[in-house]
Amino acid sequence: MKPIGSANLSPPQWVRRLIPPDGTKREIRRSQPDLDLVIQRHRSPTAALISATAPSAASLSTAAFRQTTHEAYAAILALVPDGCHVARFWNHIPGIHAPMDDGLDRYMVFNLGRQCALSERFGGMHAIARCAPTATGVGHDGSKLVIHCLALCDQPEHIENPRQISAYQYSDRYGPASPSFSRATLVEVPGVNGRSLIVGGTSSVRGEDTIAPYSLWSQFDETYANLDALVKRAFGEKADLDCFESVRAYYARECDESSVRNALQETFSSATDIELVQAELCRKPLLIEIEGVAQPPKSRA
Repeated sequence: MKPIGSANLSPPQWVRRLIPPDGTKREIRRSQPDLDLVIQRHRSPTAALISATAPSAASLSTAAFRQTTHEAYAAILALVPDGCHVARFWNHIPGIHAPMDDGLDRYMVFNLGRQCALSERFGGMHAIARCAPTATGVGHDGSKLVIHCLALCDQPEHIENPRQISAYQYSDRYGPASPSFSRATLVEVPGVNGRSLIVGGTSSVRGEDTIAPYSLWSQFDETYANLDALVKRAFGEKADLDCFESVRAYYARECDESSVRNALQETFSSATDIELVQAELCRKPLLIEIEGVAQPPKSRA
């Protein structure tokens, strides 16, 4: 099986299969000073993909970028269909490490806007731990802020990693607002028997610290350990990396593409989908980040 190339700013292949191109589509444009958003919703009978695009986000001021992120999340959440629940976010942030005002970078400003919108939606900061959806946040060198949200009919169960501090509990070392997402989510995915584990962007982080900065192979080992901990937390001690059926890896350096491809094919040999996307990761010392969808071991017997 050959991994497909960069999917750019699109959600993973397995998500695109859930929402057929001829599904019900709705598009909204919001324009006002410092705010230009296009929101699209594609629906199938069992799922919805809601996407927000801010075309010129990279040129916005700190305050305007924070407000745009807030408005994008609020608009997405307002379009979640009745009877559906937010299962997953993908965030593509232009110039994720670009310096902003007050010593912040763009990812920190993004987190301020995201946290505010989720707090409003779920009923305050105390609800973030219970309701924060699984997410991936990566950077790119374009100008757009692109956010995708997958909503499903099943009530999600969020899963945390015992090897890591929950992202929403990070210290202020990582900005005035912690990243508001859960590590993984158990939820029924249409077309799959039983609940699947949708795993968010996972990297070489233990506790809240970056492990093995700028060392690709050591980061692979730590990332694999984190992925293994998540599937064991969800499915029991018999679960391992063979549970993953769909995998997407984000790699920071172009020169690592071949090495990343080979490592993924060897480690996730039972996966149906493997995607590679070159991207800036949320911390500069990180070189690899992996997300995916896993099934319980018994479903693969």
